[in-house]
Amino acid sequence: MRLATTAATFGALALALSLVACDDSPKVYQTGGSSAATAEKPAASHPETGPGSMREAMGDKPSALPPRDPAAAMPGRPSGGSDFSGVHIPLEFETPAGWVSEKPANEMRLRQYALPPVEGDKDAGSAVVFYFPKAGGSPERNIERWIGQMKTESGDPMDAHAKRASREVGQFLVYSVDMTGRYATADMTTGEQIDQSGTRFLGYVIETPDDYFFVKCLGPVATMNHWSGAIEEFIERACSPSRFAPRAGFVVQTPDNEMRKAQFGLPRAEGDAEDGSLVVFFFPGGAGSKQANVDRWVGQFTGADGQKVKDAARITDERIGEREVTFVDVSGSYTGAMRPGAEAPEALPGQRMIAAVIPDGSDAYYVRALGPAATVARWEADILAFVREAAAR
Repeated sequence: MRLATTAATFGALALALSLVACDDSPKVYQTGGSSAATAEKPAASHPETGPGSMREAMGDKPSALPPRDPAAAMPGRPSGGSDFSGVHIPLEFETPAGWVSEKPANEMRLRQYALPPVEGDKDAGSAVVFYFPKAGGSPERNIERWIGQMKTESGDPMDAHAKRASREVGQFLVYSVDMTGRYATADMTTGEQIDQSGTRFLGYVIETPDDYFFVKCLGPVATMNHWSGAIEEFIERACSPSRFAPRAGFVVQTPDNEMRKAQFGLPRAEGDAEDGSLVVFFFPGGAGSKQANVDRWVGQFTGADGQKVKDAARITDERIGEREVTFVDVSGSYTGAMRPGAEAPEALPGQRMIAAVIPDGSDAYYVRALGPAATVARWEADILAFVREAAAR
């Protein structure tokens, strides 16, 4: 995952770090929407056509994208939030099945989820990933701060009852705390006192070679008991090697923007003038329906007669583990932009695209391999294996 931070945002974050703003709104388990205290700034540019937009990230010219599914949440970071392009984050935060991915409420949240309540609980739980570049404080300090936010049901300090642990997960060290009781703390924005009984709090600090990442999960006890296994798996998978590891021969490239999860060059076949490319896209909160993306990909190609090639495109669904992956294979003259922000040619002949939609909880990954037909044919087996291995994780 790649994200980045402006100098102005670093300054604002540093001021907030004495509080380490991992606190939630007074309505502890409320999901969706935003209060006046967490209202987002207006977007600086149109989310579908401006700089950093989904269209730009996908390398498409605006006319190539059909109307978005109105039921889908806007992808990307919050309006007016931090620009994280340029800071390397070596963790993989994937959406567990059943979790609801939400738009982060502020610029300090990398990911935010609602954990649906079990029968008998009125409120959902929550899981939030926080990142404070180079300024998050030590794991011990944050664990103690979290412990200070909880009390026993009788109102006693939680310290003696908190279950602390640390362990190696992959190449990282993970510190954790598990507490059940009353969530009792002051909201950092409003100052309003929170006092929510019957709460289970699972907190994690992931130490990487360069920084710390904070995962705060809390909600009604029964709901959190139900999701505790998924939370542990979420942490384990975050620290595991990337599911999008390159195949032999792929040329690793720095993603052009934060909506590109991974980016590779595909060296050209003999006789081709250009290399191919393989890009993995991810938009937290969604990027339209699967059918809308398939139609957009196919709509970027025309045949020798200048007509669309919808009937000639091969669209197949394949069950891989617990996921149903949709593959798209289409050839002809390509009419989309090859790079973000680039002008699309009238038609670039002799191109082929192999693309796939990999469901991931309520989100999805979008894989697109594109280039001269002979080059894509040379790499076809590796492209398909790349997608299948990623989907199997």
